[in-house]
Amino acid sequence: MANLQEKPVWETGIYQLETSDPVLAGPDGIDNLQGKQLANRTAYLKKQVDDLVSGALTAEYADRLKTSRTLAMTGDGAWSVNFDGNDNVSAAMTLANTGVAAGNYGMVTVDAKGRITSGRQMAAADVPALDWSKIASGRPSTLDGYGIAIASQAEAEAGSDNSLAMTPLKVAQALNAVGLAGRAKNITSGSLQTIRPNGLYHVNAVGQVADAPVKCNGMLLTHFLNDQWGNQVYWMWGGDTYEQRLENGIWKPWVKSLKAGRQSTLAEYGITDAATKAELQAAISNVIAGAPGALDTLQELAAALDNDASFAANLTKKLATKADKAATLDGYGIADALPLRADIASAVDLDTLTITGIYHNPANDNAIKGKNWPCPQAGQLTVRATGEMVYHTYQAFADGGFWHRCRYQGRWTVWRQLADAATTQDGITAAAPPGQIAYFARDTPPPGWIICNGAQDVSRATYAALFAAIGERFGAGDGKTTFGVPDLRGEFIRGWDAGGGVDVAGRSFGSRQASQNLAHDHAIPTPAGNIAGQDTVLVDNGGAPLDLGARQASNELLGEWNGSGRYLRYATYSTGGNESRPRNVALLACIKV
Repeated sequence: MANLQEKPVWETGIYQLETSDPVLAGPDGIDNLQGKQLANRTAYLKKQVDDLVSGALTAEYADRLKTSRTLAMTGDGAWSVNFDGNDNVSAAMTLANTGVAAGNYGMVTVDAKGRITSGRQMAAADVPALDWSKIASGRPSTLDGYGIAIASQAEAEAGSDNSLAMTPLKVAQALNAVGLAGRAKNITSGSLQTIRPNGLYHVNAVGQVADAPVKCNGMLLTHFLNDQWGNQVYWMWGGDTYEQRLENGIWKPWVKSLKAGRQSTLAEYGITDAATKAELQAAISNVIAGAPGALDTLQELAAALDNDASFAANLTKKLATKADKAATLDGYGIADALPLRADIASAVDLDTLTITGIYHNPANDNAIKGKNWPCPQAGQLTVRATGEMVYHTYQAFADGGFWHRCRYQGRWTVWRQLADAATTQDGITAAAPPGQIAYFARDTPPPGWIICNGAQDVSRATYAALFAAIGERFGAGDGKTTFGVPDLRGEFIRGWDAGGGVDVAGRSFGSRQASQNLAHDHAIPTPAGNIAGQDTVLVDNGGAPLDLGARQASNELLGEWNGSGRYLRYATYSTGGNESRPRNVALLACIKV
């Protein structure tokens, strides 16, 4: 016996048993079909209720939520409420700060969302151009209305404040201040040197006025550039005119420039560097008195000048055909000299300088960064162009020496150094080629030489000429960048045999040879006889005999004889110094690089 299997499925209908249906049991039997369908519906409804309770299924209809929910908004505004579905809810929204401080602003900036993002007060440039006539009201009609202070008459006359304005009703006041329009200010005291501003003034010089040219009334005209420079002109009643100047803050004395009435002498005009009538007459008399008799009259002078009334004009024309004083050779028409060209001012390619002339290079940097320069030093370039040839000579600054090269048919030769430190390089090479050995009466090598000390660290690049001459005959150095030089310290020089048959056969060039004496012996005759046997020779040994064949501490003897004539031979050992040598003087052996 078992229960029906239930499924949470909503059955669309309940089967109705018919009278014709057979009786059939089992899980799928017709008799259990109605119960199975009802059980499935029950399971389906139970699952729906369970899902509503657990929240897995959303309820379409309810009085309220089991758990209330919070609804919130963020961003430019903040707002939140709790909602459980029981009733409508509402809340006030709080706007977020925009970053603009609270206040009043004449100008604001608004973004695309209508928010004010910045603000400031209005500036003069914010006000657009406006026709003055468009301002219908509020336009001031007085200077005071614009906040402009009005100058008093005393301030206007003194001209002491440039910020104060004059009113239209007091134009005469302004003219009086500068001494114009018949209303010149009357100066009755003080110093004329302090009168400001520029203008025309009446002066009562008879009274208390100081620094006037004369004690006489007159008119004063002042003109100052500043407090350090200016001048004044004073017209005295009666006609005399005076002038004084202020130069660099120092007043010069008054000078009379005009005198009233007609002048009768040069002095009255203030002219001091002209000759008087009497002086001219005396000068003419002196000329005539010093002239030869044939030229002491105007007629004789005219005859000497061929009566040429235009002598002065003709002489001027002839002088005009002569060369003016010039600053260049071209100015005198000289075309066969080397002209001075403009200084070399940049890192140029010397191959491009082909115009005859002398060029100065004032900077090492031009030679260092330029192209085709002989050395990285400032100096002077001389260019001579003729036909297809262009010659370059460069005299370098300091120890750079002299260099030369030539261009022929568009091709330049390499730069060659003529001299270095005032010594001709070609001459040095010819007199002492690289590899030559020489001895010097000094303990340091002279320039262009190095000591023959057997060094193996001599640079092949620095001493390329020496390496080309001797190669690795005296040592290969590191085999790449260095090489060796001979070691002649304490050595005598012997000429290379080179097949001459005098030295040891096959001796190689540059090889060393040890000390050696020529083989020889010395015969000592003894009394005649023909007796074989031993012999004892007495030497300086304190009177004691020395036996032949026995080695002694200081004198070793070797004796031998034969039966014919009884001759003895003796040889000594360990005598003399530690080498064989002639007399000599120690000098420094060097090799030319």
